[in-house]
Amino acid sequence: MGKSLSTCSVAQKLHLYQGTRDCPPLEALTSVKPNLSNLHEWGRRVLVYDVLNSKLGSWEKEGRWVRFNTKSKASHVYWLDKHTISVKHDTKF
Repeated sequence: MGKSLSTCSVAQKLHLYQGTRDCPPLEALTSVKPNLSNLHEWGRRVLVYDVLNSKLGSWEKEGRWVRFNTKSKASHVYWLDKHTISVKHDTKF
């Protein structure tokens, strides 16, 4: 019941600021600007360390960054050659 009450209270506060177009809803609610300095662009080129490659081949594979997984603290990477998405920890932007 506590979660539904807090959700209702947030919805009411956001409704109060609905007419404000000068700032995002989070900023209107908390009066703090969100820090977007470390936000990665969707589809950005990313290099993933691959242990299974041979010694003669490259240790890194190129993919496209999709999103960050907060539970596993890893990135979802789209592979252009396979047309699949996997979760990888060792990524470089």
